[in-house]
Amino acid sequence: MLLKNDLNRILIENAVRLNLKNFENDEKRCIRRLIDTGLSVSKKNSEKSTFNDIRALFADDDSKYYPATSNLFRNLSRDRLINFGVNLGYNCFNKGAKTIEHLEKTTGKTIPWIADMDVTLQNEAKYRTETFNKLLNHYSNFGINAYIMRFEQNIPEDTYLAILKTMEEFPYTNFMLILPDEVLSNKILLAMDKLNNIILVLNMDHSSYREMLEKAEAMQLINATMFKVNDGFSDKIKESDLFVKVSKNLCPIVIFDVTKDISESEKNAFISGLSSLRANPPEPIFMMNLENDIQSINRSISGKEVSTHINVKG
Repeated sequence: MLLKNDLNRILIENAVRLNLKNFENDEKRCIRRLIDTGLSVSKKNSEKSTFNDIRALFADDDSKYYPATSNLFRNLSRDRLINFGVNLGYNCFNKGAKTIEHLEKTTGKTIPWIADMDVTLQNEAKYRTETFNKLLNHYSNFGINAYIMRFEQNIPEDTYLAILKTMEEFPYTNFMLILPDEVLSNKILLAMDKLNNIILVLNMDHSSYREMLEKAEAMQLINATMFKVNDGFSDKIKESDLFVKVSKNLCPIVIFDVTKDISESEKNAFISGLSSLRANPPEPIFMMNLENDIQSINRSISGKEVSTHINVKG
C-alpha cells in the first residue's frame, strides 16, 4: 500500500507551513506552536507521550534546544525539513502507530515502528530489482513508515542510484542512511538531492567524515553525526570535543550507537549520563541513542521491545 498525501497530512503540513511564515519574527513562539500542532493531532497516549517529552525539552526559555532548532530552519531547505518532519510526526508516530496497534490486536503479531536493513556486497543486487520496492510496499501495510539502511563499503554506484530511485517513489516514508567510510560520487549525491525523505548519518570516526559532511551541507541535505559508544567512551568523548564540533554543523544532531561488545557497566554509565545531558545539553545540539530510543518508541506502541531487522537475502 503506497502511502498517499491524505487529507489529515495535508492539513497538518499546511498548519506547519503557515506557522513557519513568521519564524524570522519570533522563532521561539513558532517552535512552541509546532510542538503544540503535534500534540493537537495526537489521539493515543503513546503519541501524546512523545510530543510531551519534546515539549519538556523546550520548557525553559533559555533551553539550548531553541538555537539548535533555529539552526536547522535557518540553514536547511525548509521544504525538506517540513516533509521529513511531517512524515515522522504523522506517518510514523500517528498513522503508522495506529495501524501497528490495530494489527497487533487483530493478528497477534509484534510489529516494529521502524525497520532496519543492511546493504551488503552479498545482497546489494537485490536492491537493484523490484525486491526493494515490494518490501517497502509490504511493510507499509503493517504501518512501518520509517527505515534504517546500513551501507557496507564498496557498494556499486548503480545500487545506490536504484535504491534512491525507489525512495523517490515513497515520498511519505522516511529513510535513515548510515553511510560507509568512503566519499560517495557526485552522481549519488545529486540523486540524494532530489529527495526530501532522507537523513544521512556520517560516522565521526571515518576518514571520509569531513569531506562527506561538507558535501552534504553544501547541498543542504539533512544529516547527523554518528559516534560509536564502546569501552573507554567517557575518556574518548572528552578528548574529541564532540559536542562543540557537532554544534557547529548545519545539522547539530549527534546519534550515539552503542556497540554490542561494550561492558555492562560502561553501557549503564553512558545511558545514565546521556539522560542528564539531554535535560541540559552542553551545546545547542540534539542527541539520539539509536537503539534505546527506537525501543522506547516500540514499548510505547507495543508494550515491549521488538526486533527491527529485515533480512534481504542475496
